[in-house]
Parts: sequence; C-alpha cells; structure tokens
Amino acid sequence: TWLEQLIAMRRGQLDPVRTAAEWAEDAEVRPLYWFGSLLSDLARLSQGDSSSIKNIDLLDKLQTLAAVLTPPELHSILTRAWQDFRLAQQTTVNRPLLMEGLLIEWARGGQGRRVMV
Repeated sequence: TWLEQLIAMRRGQLDPVRTAAEWAEDAEVRPLYWFGSLLSDLARLSQGDSSSIKNIDLLDKLQTLAAVLTPPELHSILTRAWQDFRLAQQTTVNRPLLMEGLLIEWARGGQGRRVMV
C-alpha cells in the first residue's frame, strides 16, 4: 500500500525515486492526493484531534507516524504536498520529478525543502 511505501521510505528500506516513478504513472495523481490527506490527518493528530481523521482505518499507524514527526517537519512536507498536488493537476509539470522531490524530502525527514518565490 502507499502507506507501507511511505513507512519503508522513512526507514531507508525503499527508494523514493523508484516509488515516485510508480506514483507518477497514476493519471489522476491519486497517490499525491492521498499523501496530502494523510499528512493532514497527521497534523490533526499532532494537535490532539483524532475525531476528524479522514483515514480512520489507518489510525494506529498514523499515531505512530505522528509521534515521530516534528511540527516544523510536518508543516513543511504538508505544505509542499498540497503545492505539488495543485501543480500536478493544473500544469504540465514533470510529474515524476515533482514526486521525486517530495518523496526524497519525506525520506530525509523534511530536509531539502525548496524555496517558493
């Protein structure tokens, strides 16, 4: 599953570049939307709100992830995920490259954020 892939990337067990290539094949960018949704749930959990979680079936794993993410890291990757989702939907951006950057940032723990001008 996509969540298992994200966990494996954080552990250094899965290559984010290969995963990005796989995710980019989805014409509707569902993995990218889902990742943004998951990160939004993590933000809610980090604030102590489990009542409005959208991915309630993943609550146990989400709580584990929320416990290891710092608020700045979570904010950085969440902001980038939604920016990238909008770009992927509204432009002819290179999707594999876009997803590579996002998943590499995720795998590195929020380091490597690009600056938006």
